[in-house]
Amino acid sequence: MQPSGQKALLSGDNTALPPLEFLEDADLVRPGDRVVTSGDGAMLPAGLLVGQVVMGTDRRLRVILSADYERLEFLRVLRSHELTPITDAGALIAPPPTPPEPDAETGEGSATTTDPSAAGGTGDVTEGSPEATANDG
Repeated sequence: MQPSGQKALLSGDNTALPPLEFLEDADLVRPGDRVVTSGDGAMLPAGLLVGQVVMGTDRRLRVILSADYERLEFLRVLRSHELTPITDAGALIAPPPTPPEPDAETGEGSATTTDPSAAGGTGDVTEGSPEATANDG
């Protein structure tokens, strides 16, 4: 943070104003202070403007981000070098759902329904079910 020189972690919480966590001394940070990258960890260079400190409605120090995400045209995802490289991108995509197996008599998909009123009955016992067979006789 500038001008205090305090370090903190900017934590994403799926809001427009992410909170500052793990402040060294929160009393030295004031709304209006600039939040910049530290350069620690060598992922980003030091001094890049991230945003400005504000007091959230929850009384936590938060950051108004300087990036205008409505106008974002390019995004670069920075990954740690220790991660295993992705060699088969297709493995990240879930397989398509399997279609229902065709009914032997009609050749159409299974006619199972979870809404008893959709079949015109009361939902008490379905024809062909074990309960219906046991009550037939």
